[in-house]
Amino acid sequence: MLSKLAKTELISLAKSFIPPLLPTFHKGQTGKVAIIGGCEDYTGAPFFSAHAAATLGIDLTHVVCEYNAGTVIKSYSPNLMVHPYLYETDNVPSQFSNNQERFLKDKVFPKIYSLLSRIDVAVLGPGFGRNPLMLKQLESIIDKLKETNKFFVLDADSLWLVTQNPDIVRNYEKAILTPNVVELSRLCKKLNIDFDITKNLTLEESLEIAKKLSKELNVAVIVKGHDDLIINRDDHIVSSSEGSLKRVGGQGDSLSGLIGGFLAWANAYQNSLWKVQDDPKLTTSQLILLSAFAGSLLTRTSAHKAFDLKQRSMQTTDLHDHIAKSFTEIFES
Repeated sequence: MLSKLAKTELISLAKSFIPPLLPTFHKGQTGKVAIIGGCEDYTGAPFFSAHAAATLGIDLTHVVCEYNAGTVIKSYSPNLMVHPYLYETDNVPSQFSNNQERFLKDKVFPKIYSLLSRIDVAVLGPGFGRNPLMLKQLESIIDKLKETNKFFVLDADSLWLVTQNPDIVRNYEKAILTPNVVELSRLCKKLNIDFDITKNLTLEESLEIAKKLSKELNVAVIVKGHDDLIINRDDHIVSSSEGSLKRVGGQGDSLSGLIGGFLAWANAYQNSLWKVQDDPKLTTSQLILLSAFAGSLLTRTSAHKAFDLKQRSMQTTDLHDHIAKSFTEIFES
C-alpha cells in the first residue's frame, strides 16, 4: 500500500518510471500528450496545461481546441501543436447547420480520432466550456480513449460532463479525476455522497469523502486543496508539501498537464521502452497514484519557488519558470 510509504519512498518509486535520456530514443518515445480544451472565452487554460507537460519533458504536446481559439493559442508558443478541430454550435459551417451530426461524423471526428491514435495520454477539460455541441464531442472523445485503452486526466469542464453523466468514466481504470472543492461538491451531490462544502473537515474526514467518490465511480481521484488527496479506491497518498500562498488561476491547469506528462512516462514504463529493474513492475493503479503525486509535488514546489520570488504578483507563468529546476531537485538529485 502506497499510503504506508514516506515521501522519500514515494519519490523513489516515481523516479523508477521517469525515462532516461538515451541516444537511441527517437522523437515521441518519451511522451505524446494531447490537451483537449480551449474555446473562444478560455485560451489560457489549455496553454498552461500543455506548456507544463512540455516543460516537464514530454516530446510532443498537442492542443485540440475550438475553431475560434486556435490562432490565439498558437500565438502563445511555437513549441505546441495546436489543432482547432472542435466546434461550438454557432461556429458550425452554414451548410451543416441543419445536420450537425453529419458534420461531426464527416469533418470533425476523423481528424480527432486520427490524432488520438497517436498519443499516449489525453488531458480533458482545460478551458473547454460547456457548449452543448462541444460536450457532445467530448463524450465521443472519451469513448474513443476508452476504446483504445488510453490514460486520461479529467479536469475543469470535463468534470462538469462527469457530473451530468457519471457512467462515462465509471470503472475505467486509466482515468483520473482532478476536482477542486466546488467540483467535488457537485460530484458528491450527483452521487448522493454526503459532503457539506461549508464545513471545515479534518484530513481524515476529507479522505473518507474522497474514498467514497473513488469507490463509487471505481476510478482514481485527486482532490485539490490545502493538501492534495490522491485516492484510488482503498489506497491513497496525501501530498502536503508547501506550495504558494497566492492562489491564481491556471495552477490547476498546470497540475493537470504535469499529471498527464507523468502518465505518459508511466505508459512508456509499462511498454518497457527501457530496461526496468523493478520486479514486479508497478501496477496501473500504483502508476496513476504516483503520477498524480509526482505532478502535485512538482506543482507545489514550483509554486513555492515562484511565490518566494514574486509574492502577491505571482502568476502561473512564474510557476512554469521554476518547473525545470524543481524537477531536477526532486527527481534527479
